[in-house]
Amino acid sequence: MLEQLNNIIIMIADPFLTWLLYLPLDWVVAIVAIGTSAILTFSRLISTDQNMLGRCDKDKKRIAELMKEAKKAGDKEAVTRYQSTTAVIAMKLMRSEGKPLLVSILPIALLGCWCMARIAFIPPADLEQVKLVAYFPASELGEVVHLMPEEGVRASKWIARVIDAPDVVPGQEGMAEWKIKGKERKEEPYSLKMMCKGQVHEMDFLVGSKKYSPNIKFFNGDNDVMTVAEVQLKPYWFMGKLHLPWFGLDYFIFPWLLAYLLIAVPFVFILKGMFDIH
Repeated sequence: MLEQLNNIIIMIADPFLTWLLYLPLDWVVAIVAIGTSAILTFSRLISTDQNMLGRCDKDKKRIAELMKEAKKAGDKEAVTRYQSTTAVIAMKLMRSEGKPLLVSILPIALLGCWCMARIAFIPPADLEQVKLVAYFPASELGEVVHLMPEEGVRASKWIARVIDAPDVVPGQEGMAEWKIKGKERKEEPYSLKMMCKGQVHEMDFLVGSKKYSPNIKFFNGDNDVMTVAEVQLKPYWFMGKLHLPWFGLDYFIFPWLLAYLLIAVPFVFILKGMFDIH
Protein backbone atom coordinates (compact mmCIF):
# COMPACT_ATOMS: atom_id res chain seq x y z
CA MET A 1 0.00 0.00 0.00
CA LEU A 2 2.73 2.49 0.99
CA GLU A 3 4.80 1.49 -2.04
CA GLN A 4 1.82 2.13 -4.33
CA LEU A 5 1.16 5.51 -2.71
CA ASN A 6 4.80 6.48 -3.10
CA ASN A 7 4.71 5.47 -6.79
CA ILE A 8 1.65 7.67 -7.34
CA ILE A 9 3.37 10.64 -5.68
CA ILE A 10 6.50 10.17 -7.82
CA MET A 11 4.36 9.86 -10.96
CA ILE A 12 2.72 13.22 -10.12
CA ALA A 13 5.99 14.96 -9.18
CA ASP A 14 8.27 13.71 -11.98
CA PRO A 15 6.79 15.82 -14.82
CA PHE A 16 7.39 18.99 -12.79
CA LEU A 17 10.73 18.16 -11.14
CA THR A 18 12.70 15.77 -13.39
CA TRP A 19 14.42 18.73 -15.09
CA LEU A 20 16.25 19.35 -11.81
CA LEU A 21 18.19 16.09 -12.24
CA TYR A 22 20.17 17.67 -15.10
CA LEU A 23 21.69 20.07 -12.56
CA PRO A 24 24.40 19.17 -10.00
CA LEU A 25 22.77 17.42 -7.04
CA ASP A 26 24.02 20.08 -4.62
CA TRP A 27 22.02 22.64 -6.60
CA VAL A 28 18.98 20.37 -6.59
CA VAL A 29 19.00 20.09 -2.79
CA ALA A 30 19.45 23.86 -2.43
CA ILE A 31 16.62 24.64 -4.87
CA VAL A 32 14.23 22.16 -3.24
CA ALA A 33 15.12 23.41 0.26
CA ILE A 34 14.63 27.08 -0.65
CA GLY A 35 11.41 26.11 -2.46
CA THR A 36 10.20 24.47 0.74
CA SER A 37 11.06 27.63 2.69
CA ALA A 38 9.10 29.68 0.16
CA ILE A 39 6.05 27.40 0.49
CA LEU A 40 6.14 27.62 4.29
CA THR A 41 6.63 31.40 4.19
CA PHE A 42 4.24 32.56 1.46
CA SER A 43 1.48 30.16 2.52
CA ARG A 44 1.15 32.41 5.56
CA LEU A 45 -0.17 35.19 3.32
CA ILE A 46 -3.29 33.17 2.48
CA SER A 47 -3.73 31.23 5.72
CA THR A 48 -3.13 33.81 8.46
CA ASP A 49 -4.31 37.28 9.44
CA GLN A 50 -1.11 39.19 8.71
CA ASN A 51 -2.50 42.41 10.14
CA MET A 52 -3.24 40.75 13.48
CA LEU A 53 0.13 38.94 13.55
CA GLY A 54 1.92 42.22 12.80
CA ARG A 55 0.17 43.91 15.70
CA CYS A 56 1.06 41.01 17.99
CA ASP A 57 4.73 41.29 17.05
CA LYS A 58 4.70 45.04 17.77
CA ASP A 59 2.89 44.44 21.07
CA LYS A 60 5.46 41.84 22.12
CA LYS A 61 8.33 44.24 21.42
CA ARG A 62 6.63 47.07 23.30
CA ILE A 63 5.77 44.83 26.27
CA ALA A 64 9.39 43.62 26.39
CA GLU A 65 10.52 47.26 26.69
CA LEU A 66 7.93 48.00 29.39
CA MET A 67 8.87 44.86 31.32
CA LYS A 68 12.51 45.88 31.25
CA GLU A 69 11.62 49.28 32.66
CA ALA A 70 9.37 47.71 35.32
CA LYS A 71 12.16 45.38 36.44
CA LYS A 72 14.53 48.32 36.78
CA ALA A 73 11.93 50.18 38.84
CA GLY A 74 11.26 47.10 41.00
CA ASP A 75 7.55 47.09 40.10
CA LYS A 76 6.75 43.38 40.54
CA GLU A 77 3.03 43.80 39.91
CA ALA A 78 3.68 45.41 36.53
CA VAL A 79 6.17 42.66 35.62
CA THR A 80 3.58 39.99 36.46
CA ARG A 81 0.94 41.82 34.44
CA TYR A 82 3.23 42.13 31.43
CA GLN A 83 4.17 38.45 31.67
CA SER A 84 0.49 37.47 31.62
CA THR A 85 -0.14 39.66 28.60
CA THR A 86 2.87 38.15 26.81
CA ALA A 87 1.52 34.66 27.49
CA VAL A 88 -1.87 35.62 26.00
CA ILE A 89 -0.17 36.96 22.87
CA ALA A 90 1.99 33.82 22.60
CA MET A 91 -1.12 31.61 22.73
CA LYS A 92 -2.76 33.68 19.98
CA LEU A 93 0.37 33.37 17.83
CA MET A 94 0.58 29.62 18.47
CA ARG A 95 -3.01 29.09 17.33
CA SER A 96 -2.22 30.82 14.05
CA GLU A 97 0.62 28.37 13.21
CA GLY A 98 -1.63 25.40 12.42
CA LYS A 99 -3.20 26.68 9.18
CA PRO A 100 0.10 27.41 7.36
CA LEU A 101 1.28 23.89 8.16
CA LEU A 102 -1.96 22.37 6.84
CA VAL A 103 -1.68 24.40 3.62
CA SER A 104 2.00 23.47 3.19
CA ILE A 105 2.01 19.80 4.15
CA LEU A 106 0.88 18.37 0.81
CA PRO A 107 3.43 20.12 -1.47
CA ILE A 108 6.22 19.56 1.07
CA ALA A 109 5.36 15.84 1.37
CA LEU A 110 5.41 15.62 -2.42
CA LEU A 111 8.87 17.25 -2.54
CA GLY A 112 10.18 14.98 0.23
CA CYS A 113 8.98 11.77 -1.44
CA TRP A 114 10.42 12.89 -4.76
CA CYS A 115 13.81 13.68 -3.20
CA MET A 116 13.89 10.31 -1.46
CA ALA A 117 13.21 8.55 -4.75
CA ARG A 118 15.50 10.65 -6.94
CA ILE A 119 18.44 12.19 -5.04
CA ALA A 120 19.04 10.12 -1.88
CA PHE A 121 21.54 7.98 -3.79
CA ILE A 122 23.96 8.34 -6.71
CA PRO A 123 22.58 6.52 -9.78
CA PRO A 124 24.92 3.70 -10.89
CA ALA A 125 27.03 4.60 -13.90
CA ASP A 126 27.86 2.41 -16.88
CA LEU A 127 29.63 -0.76 -15.60
CA GLU A 128 29.88 0.62 -12.05
CA GLN A 129 30.01 -2.24 -9.57
CA VAL A 130 27.40 -2.37 -6.82
CA LYS A 131 26.32 -5.01 -4.33
CA LEU A 132 23.03 -6.89 -4.60
CA VAL A 133 21.86 -8.43 -1.33
CA ALA A 134 18.86 -10.71 -0.77
CA TYR A 135 17.62 -11.32 2.79
CA PHE A 136 15.93 -14.45 4.10
CA PRO A 137 14.49 -15.70 7.40
CA ALA A 138 16.61 -17.99 9.55
CA SER A 139 14.76 -21.06 8.22
CA GLU A 140 16.44 -20.57 4.82
CA LEU A 141 20.06 -20.56 6.05
CA GLY A 142 22.18 -22.78 3.83
CA GLU A 143 19.79 -22.63 0.85
CA VAL A 144 21.13 -21.94 -2.64
CA VAL A 145 20.01 -18.80 -4.51
CA HIS A 146 20.42 -18.35 -8.27
CA LEU A 147 20.81 -14.90 -9.80
CA MET A 148 19.44 -15.57 -13.26
CA PRO A 149 21.69 -14.23 -16.08
CA GLU A 150 20.42 -11.05 -17.75
CA GLU A 151 21.88 -9.72 -21.00
CA GLY A 152 23.95 -6.63 -20.23
CA VAL A 153 24.45 -7.49 -16.54
CA ARG A 154 27.70 -8.93 -15.23
CA ALA A 155 28.02 -10.65 -11.85
CA SER A 156 30.89 -11.88 -9.71
CA LYS A 157 28.94 -15.17 -9.50
CA TRP A 158 25.49 -16.42 -10.42
CA ILE A 159 24.96 -18.80 -7.52
CA ALA A 160 25.16 -17.83 -3.83
CA ARG A 161 24.33 -19.54 -0.57
CA VAL A 162 22.27 -18.02 2.24
CA ILE A 163 24.62 -17.23 5.12
CA ASP A 164 24.20 -15.48 8.49
CA ALA A 165 23.51 -11.75 8.12
CA PRO A 166 25.80 -9.46 10.18
CA ASP A 167 22.89 -7.39 11.52
CA VAL A 168 20.14 -9.59 12.93
CA VAL A 169 16.73 -8.21 11.94
CA PRO A 170 13.60 -10.35 12.37
CA GLY A 171 12.92 -12.03 9.05
CA GLN A 172 16.34 -11.04 7.70
CA GLU A 173 18.65 -13.37 9.63
CA GLY A 174 20.11 -14.81 6.41
CA MET A 175 21.55 -13.17 3.32
CA ALA A 176 22.93 -13.97 -0.11
CA GLU A 177 24.95 -11.40 -2.02
CA TRP A 178 26.46 -10.71 -5.41
CA LYS A 179 28.62 -7.98 -6.92
CA ILE A 180 26.99 -6.81 -10.14
CA LYS A 181 27.39 -4.17 -12.84
CA GLY A 182 25.41 -3.35 -15.95
CA LYS A 183 25.91 -1.68 -19.28
CA GLU A 184 24.26 1.71 -19.67
CA ARG A 185 20.54 1.47 -20.31
CA LYS A 186 19.02 4.85 -19.46
CA GLU A 187 15.29 4.32 -19.94
CA GLU A 188 14.49 0.66 -19.41
CA PRO A 189 15.74 -0.98 -16.20
CA TYR A 190 17.22 -4.45 -16.07
CA SER A 191 15.14 -7.04 -14.24
CA LEU A 192 17.21 -8.82 -11.61
CA LYS A 193 15.68 -12.25 -11.00
CA MET A 194 16.70 -14.26 -7.94
CA MET A 195 15.46 -17.82 -7.63
CA CYS A 196 15.36 -19.83 -4.40
CA LYS A 197 13.42 -23.06 -3.80
CA GLY A 198 11.59 -22.61 -7.09
CA GLN A 199 10.42 -19.05 -6.31
CA VAL A 200 11.59 -16.16 -8.49
CA HIS A 201 11.79 -12.69 -6.95
CA GLU A 202 12.46 -9.69 -9.19
CA MET A 203 13.63 -6.10 -8.77
CA ASP A 204 14.57 -3.37 -11.25
CA PHE A 205 18.13 -2.15 -11.83
CA LEU A 206 18.53 1.08 -13.82
CA VAL A 207 22.04 1.93 -15.09
CA GLY A 208 23.51 5.09 -16.63
CA SER A 209 20.42 7.24 -16.05
CA LYS A 210 19.81 10.44 -14.11
CA LYS A 211 17.44 8.35 -11.97
CA TYR A 212 17.87 5.13 -10.02
CA SER A 213 15.38 2.33 -9.57
CA PRO A 214 13.99 1.78 -6.06
CA ASN A 215 16.99 0.23 -4.35
CA ILE A 216 15.01 -1.77 -1.77
CA LYS A 217 12.12 -4.10 -2.47
CA PHE A 218 10.06 -5.92 0.18
CA PHE A 219 8.36 -9.25 -0.43
CA ASN A 220 5.43 -9.59 1.94
CA GLY A 221 3.63 -12.65 0.60
CA ASP A 222 2.83 -15.38 3.11
CA ASN A 223 4.77 -17.95 1.10
CA ASP A 224 7.71 -15.79 0.00
CA VAL A 225 11.05 -17.34 0.97
CA MET A 226 12.82 -14.01 0.37
CA THR A 227 11.86 -11.03 2.54
CA VAL A 228 13.91 -8.14 1.13
CA ALA A 229 16.19 -7.44 -1.83
CA GLU A 230 18.53 -4.46 -1.89
CA VAL A 231 20.88 -2.89 -4.43
CA GLN A 232 23.37 -1.05 -2.24
CA LEU A 233 23.86 2.31 -3.94
CA LYS A 234 26.25 5.04 -2.85
CA PRO A 235 24.37 7.64 -0.75
CA TYR A 236 24.50 11.26 -1.90
CA TRP A 237 26.41 13.61 0.41
CA PHE A 238 25.96 17.37 0.08
CA MET A 239 29.19 18.83 -1.33
CA GLY A 240 30.57 15.31 -1.08
CA LYS A 241 31.10 15.66 2.66
CA LEU A 242 27.99 16.44 4.71
CA HIS A 243 26.70 13.38 6.56
CA LEU A 244 26.42 11.96 10.09
CA PRO A 245 28.66 8.90 10.40
CA TRP A 246 28.57 8.83 14.20
CA PHE A 247 26.63 6.08 16.01
CA GLY A 248 25.02 4.96 12.75
CA LEU A 249 23.05 8.21 12.38
CA ASP A 250 23.25 7.95 8.59
CA TYR A 251 20.64 5.19 8.90
CA PHE A 252 18.19 7.56 10.60
CA ILE A 253 18.92 10.90 8.91
CA PHE A 254 19.69 10.61 5.22
CA PRO A 255 22.57 12.93 4.25
CA TRP A 256 20.41 14.74 1.66
CA LEU A 257 17.78 15.36 4.36
CA LEU A 258 20.37 16.85 6.71
CA ALA A 259 21.52 19.31 4.04
CA TYR A 260 17.90 20.05 3.12
CA LEU A 261 17.00 20.97 6.72
CA LEU A 262 20.15 23.04 7.25
CA ILE A 263 19.18 25.16 4.23
CA ALA A 264 15.38 25.20 4.53
CA VAL A 265 15.03 26.21 8.19
CA PRO A 266 17.19 29.38 8.10
CA PHE A 267 15.65 30.45 4.78
CA VAL A 268 12.18 30.52 6.34
CA PHE A 269 13.37 33.30 8.65
CA ILE A 270 15.33 35.01 5.86
CA LEU A 271 12.30 35.12 3.56
CA LYS A 272 9.99 36.26 6.33
CA GLY A 273 12.34 39.15 7.08
CA MET A 274 12.87 40.05 3.40
CA PHE A 275 9.14 40.19 2.61
CA ASP A 276 7.91 41.36 6.03
CA ILE A 277 5.75 38.28 6.53
CA HIS A 278 4.65 37.42 10.06
